[in-house]
Amino acid sequence: MTKTTLICAGLAALALAGAAEAQPRGGARGPTATLYDGPNFTGRSVTIVGEVSNLSSYNFNDKARSVRLEGRWRLCEHSGFEGRCVEQAGDIPELN
Repeated sequence: MTKTTLICAGLAALALAGAAEAQPRGGARGPTATLYDGPNFTGRSVTIVGEVSNLSSYNFNDKARSVRLEGRWRLCEHSGFEGRCVEQAGDIPELN
């Protein structure tokens, strides 16, 4: 995730390496996104529930290397849901 605000305060995915924006899509139970600062779900982590437009408040902007997504999320490269965005679900062990 290239700027994942996970929790993504706008999470990131695929070819994004540190995403900063993420927005849950669907799911009545409330999707969660857990960001890790290491590959393969290692290192410091933060779990985000609901929309976050900037991961800076989690001290995670441009730091996510892997993510576990419950539900479908819109992950964006920059805060404010700007830049390249993708919709993603599931586990992403390396956000390069």
